[in-house]
Amino acid sequence: MFGKKKEKVEITPGEPQFLVKYIGNEETFVANGKGCTTKLVQKIWDNSEEERKLRKYAMLIVPTGMILQDLENKNRILKFDIKSISYYCVEQGAHDRIFAWIYHNTEIKKFHCHAVLCTSREKAQTAAIILRKSLQIAYKDWKAEKNRSARMKSNAHLQHAALETKRSIEEADAEVNFNKIASRSSSIKSSESGSTSSERGEYSYSVQNGDGGECSHSVHNGITLDPMDLQNNAIGYLNIEDEEVLSSIENSSVVSSEHDTETIEKDTLV
Repeated sequence: MFGKKKEKVEITPGEPQFLVKYIGNEETFVANGKGCTTKLVQKIWDNSEEERKLRKYAMLIVPTGMILQDLENKNRILKFDIKSISYYCVEQGAHDRIFAWIYHNTEIKKFHCHAVLCTSREKAQTAAIILRKSLQIAYKDWKAEKNRSARMKSNAHLQHAALETKRSIEEADAEVNFNKIASRSSSIKSSESGSTSSERGEYSYSVQNGDGGECSHSVHNGITLDPMDLQNNAIGYLNIEDEEVLSSIENSSVVSSEHDTETIEKDTLV
């Protein structure tokens, strides 16, 4: 209700191009803000040549920025990146045909206010509207690129975390499998050690004799070895292959026993 009435301008299809006269530029320390170009534009206008002597340019506004080409010298081109334009406006009052903008020169790291004189007030307003649209498109593209970069960074972080988790699980599984194999190998060795002793037939046992004492015996390959015999080297350590020797010893023992019995009987009779 209390706002300023909006003015409508006609935008022709195709690339927006304007015939302008370049007035000049002035350094500034203010990047943007309402009215920040008013004094600067006045200063630029005061220091410029007469209007009829100003150089004519073709001003083209595109989504990437602004291009000004000198109509007399085609090689003289001024380019303004859309990302470095911090402010723009159409001046009011006597300078309502002037379209101005503040540009940040990244090479020298300074801000400058530039001003051009349009053929009419409507043309100046149209240039401002088209530049605003270009800035909006540039902002959307920048925001989309920023979001895409953030998503890519997040996805990379998630993939790294997933790989680390997978690696930890694989290491844990490998450790468990190694422990199982080590335990199984130990069990197999224990089993083989017991069976080897058994196969050799080596074991010992103790019996109680008639006097109430204990007598220990060792068995090796099925042959009982008396500790006393081993001590006196009477028989020695015999193998299964010495069965014939054992047999002859046992037979001779039996004969000796019979002979002793007959002798005792004869002595008794006498």
